[in-house]
Amino acid sequence: FLVFAMLTESRDTAAGDVVEIPLPAAGPYGVIFIPDTSGCAAAIRSFDRLPNGTFGPIQRHGGVHYGDILFEMNDRSFLNTPHNDVMRIINDKNLLKKNAKFINAKEYYRRKHAASGRIITFQEAKNNFLSAIKSTRYSEKDGKKFVEYEISSMLRVPGVKVQQDDVHQWSVWKRYSEFESLHSVMKSSLGWQMDPV
Repeated sequence: FLVFAMLTESRDTAAGDVVEIPLPAAGPYGVIFIPDTSGCAAAIRSFDRLPNGTFGPIQRHGGVHYGDILFEMNDRSFLNTPHNDVMRIINDKNLLKKNAKFINAKEYYRRKHAASGRIITFQEAKNNFLSAIKSTRYSEKDGKKFVEYEISSMLRVPGVKVQQDDVHQWSVWKRYSEFESLHSVMKSSLGWQMDPV
């Protein structure tokens, strides 16, 4: 039993593992869940300490992280289960056995894509999106000089063939003032979700 427990604890979604965590019948579990991009399953938005100040069982495991998704419990798949139904199952105190299974977002959306046979959306692939400032240049307009930044971006999404990704790359030039405007608009529409940005 000790060996099995050690193997279970060593699994990590960041390494592509499926992490299974037994949960007590009653919460709290020290985690805040949000729906996936299609309103299903339960993605980890953040961790909260329990009322006694300790970590919950999910965070205490150490192999589950922000953005990971609870995709299965007691061998029931949540890939297409509405988020509200998933939360009812999680919070059901009459459910004595709760074996929760987590995977990282990339693997989750790959499985969801394979199960549905459709191409996932940009939002569903957001964890596979990278963007960085590649270079700068001086520009002039109406007699005013300013600096522009080249933003190089890459989006990796599952391809039609299993285990084969499609990679899309592009660059755009933007002024700093445009970033400020975008940030203001996003903060106005997304509220607290922009606090870490």
